[in-house]
Amino acid sequence: MGASTEYLLAGLPVVTTPSEGGRDMFFDDRFVRVAAPDPKAVASAVQSLAEEKISPAFIREETLKKIDAASEKFLDDLSPIVGVSRKDLGQFFAERFCHQLVTYMPRDGLFDR
Repeated sequence: MGASTEYLLAGLPVVTTPSEGGRDMFFDDRFVRVAAPDPKAVASAVQSLAEEKISPAFIREETLKKIDAASEKFLDDLSPIVGVSRKDLGQFFAERFCHQLVTYMPRDGLFDR
Protein backbone atom coordinates (compact mmCIF):
# COMPACT_ATOMS: atom_id res chain seq x y z
CA MET A 1 0.00 0.00 0.00
CA GLY A 2 2.81 2.41 0.82
CA ALA A 3 4.48 2.31 -2.57
CA SER A 4 1.29 2.79 -4.56
CA THR A 5 0.24 5.67 -2.29
CA GLU A 6 3.66 7.29 -2.69
CA TYR A 7 3.25 7.17 -6.47
CA LEU A 8 -0.21 8.71 -6.27
CA LEU A 9 1.01 11.47 -3.95
CA ALA A 10 3.81 12.14 -6.44
CA GLY A 11 1.12 12.64 -9.06
CA LEU A 12 1.81 9.43 -10.94
CA PRO A 13 -0.95 7.18 -12.23
CA VAL A 14 -0.76 3.56 -11.08
CA VAL A 15 -1.11 0.24 -12.86
CA THR A 16 -1.47 -2.76 -10.59
CA THR A 17 -2.59 -6.34 -10.67
CA PRO A 18 -5.46 -7.62 -8.50
CA SER A 19 -4.63 -7.53 -4.81
CA GLU A 20 -5.97 -8.14 -1.34
CA GLY A 21 -5.15 -6.47 1.92
CA GLY A 22 -5.66 -2.75 1.44
CA ARG A 23 -3.26 -1.78 -1.34
CA ASP A 24 -6.25 -0.31 -3.15
CA MET A 25 -7.53 1.85 -0.28
CA PHE A 26 -6.71 5.16 -2.00
CA PHE A 27 -7.17 4.01 -5.61
CA ASP A 28 -9.39 5.91 -8.00
CA ASP A 29 -10.56 4.52 -11.34
CA ARG A 30 -9.78 7.84 -13.00
CA PHE A 31 -6.02 7.27 -12.66
CA VAL A 32 -5.49 3.71 -11.47
CA ARG A 33 -5.83 0.62 -13.65
CA VAL A 34 -6.07 -2.92 -12.33
CA ALA A 35 -4.70 -5.22 -15.03
CA ALA A 36 -4.71 -8.97 -15.33
CA PRO A 37 -1.41 -10.43 -14.11
CA ASP A 38 0.16 -10.91 -17.53
CA PRO A 39 2.66 -8.72 -19.41
CA LYS A 40 0.34 -7.76 -22.28
CA ALA A 41 -2.47 -6.65 -19.99
CA VAL A 42 -0.08 -4.59 -17.86
CA ALA A 43 1.51 -3.00 -20.95
CA SER A 44 -1.93 -2.13 -22.32
CA ALA A 45 -2.96 -0.48 -19.04
CA VAL A 46 0.28 1.52 -18.91
CA GLN A 47 -0.22 2.66 -22.52
CA SER A 48 -3.81 3.67 -21.80
CA LEU A 49 -2.84 5.82 -18.81
CA ALA A 50 0.12 7.36 -20.65
CA GLU A 51 -2.17 8.47 -23.47
CA GLU A 52 -4.61 10.11 -21.06
CA LYS A 53 -1.99 12.61 -19.80
CA ILE A 54 -3.70 13.05 -16.44
CA SER A 55 -2.59 16.09 -14.44
CA PRO A 56 -0.17 15.15 -11.63
CA ALA A 57 -1.74 17.85 -9.43
CA PHE A 58 -5.17 16.28 -9.97
CA ILE A 59 -3.94 12.81 -9.01
CA ARG A 60 -2.27 14.15 -5.87
CA GLU A 61 -5.22 16.28 -4.76
CA GLU A 62 -7.75 13.50 -5.26
CA THR A 63 -5.52 11.09 -3.32
CA LEU A 64 -5.11 13.60 -0.50
CA LYS A 65 -8.91 13.92 -0.31
CA LYS A 66 -9.16 10.15 0.20
CA ILE A 67 -6.39 10.18 2.80
CA ASP A 68 -8.00 13.08 4.66
CA ALA A 69 -11.40 11.34 4.64
CA ALA A 70 -9.87 8.10 5.97
CA SER A 71 -8.05 10.04 8.71
CA GLU A 72 -11.24 11.82 9.74
CA LYS A 73 -13.17 8.53 9.88
CA PHE A 74 -10.40 6.94 11.93
CA LEU A 75 -10.50 9.75 14.49
CA ASP A 76 -14.31 9.80 14.57
CA ASP A 77 -14.44 6.05 15.18
CA LEU A 78 -11.62 5.99 17.74
CA SER A 79 -12.71 8.97 19.84
CA PRO A 80 -15.65 7.31 21.62
CA ILE A 81 -13.70 4.08 22.11
CA VAL A 82 -10.84 5.75 24.00
CA GLY A 83 -13.00 8.43 25.62
CA VAL A 84 -11.03 11.37 24.26
CA SER A 85 -12.58 14.25 22.34
CA ARG A 86 -12.21 14.18 18.58
CA LYS A 87 -10.25 17.46 18.72
CA ASP A 88 -7.84 16.27 21.42
CA LEU A 89 -7.32 12.96 19.67
CA GLY A 90 -6.51 14.73 16.42
CA GLN A 91 -4.02 16.94 18.22
CA PHE A 92 -2.41 13.92 19.89
CA PHE A 93 -1.85 12.19 16.54
CA ALA A 94 -0.68 15.37 14.83
CA GLU A 95 1.99 15.90 17.50
CA ARG A 96 3.24 12.30 17.71
CA PHE A 97 2.62 10.60 14.38
CA CYS A 98 3.73 12.86 11.57
CA HIS A 99 3.50 10.64 8.49
CA GLN A 100 6.08 11.25 5.79
CA LEU A 101 3.74 10.56 2.86
CA VAL A 102 1.46 13.44 3.70
CA THR A 103 3.29 16.01 5.79
CA TYR A 104 6.86 16.17 4.55
CA MET A 105 5.78 17.41 1.12
CA PRO A 106 4.05 20.78 0.81
CA ARG A 107 0.54 20.47 -0.59
CA ASP A 108 0.43 23.78 -2.39
CA GLY A 109 2.41 24.53 -5.53
CA LEU A 110 4.06 21.10 -5.76
CA PHE A 111 3.57 20.94 -9.52
CA ASP A 112 3.93 24.67 -10.31
CA ARG A 113 7.09 24.60 -12.39
